[in-house]
Amino acid sequence: MIAEKVDFSGADLSHGNYTDSFMAGARFDGATLVGSDFSRTDFTGASFRDADLSRADFESCDLRGADFTGAKLVGARFPGAKLDGVIV
Repeated sequence: MIAEKVDFSGADLSHGNYTDSFMAGARFDGATLVGSDFSRTDFTGASFRDADLSRADFESCDLRGADFTGAKLVGARFPGAKLDGVIV
């Protein structure tokens, strides 16, 4: 999926498979992403403010500069993810 700078705020994208996507600068503020697989996705500069990311998989994602302020991260996985400059 190519979704650079797309606004997904408030969307329910739970339990989806979004591996190998390009979502740099996308907004997921207040979105529900429970149990979704985002492995190897580019999220540089993305915003996840107040999103529910419970059990989401961010394995090997590029999350540099992403904003997770107020996000629910219970059970979320980040093995091998690039986390430089992440805001929590």
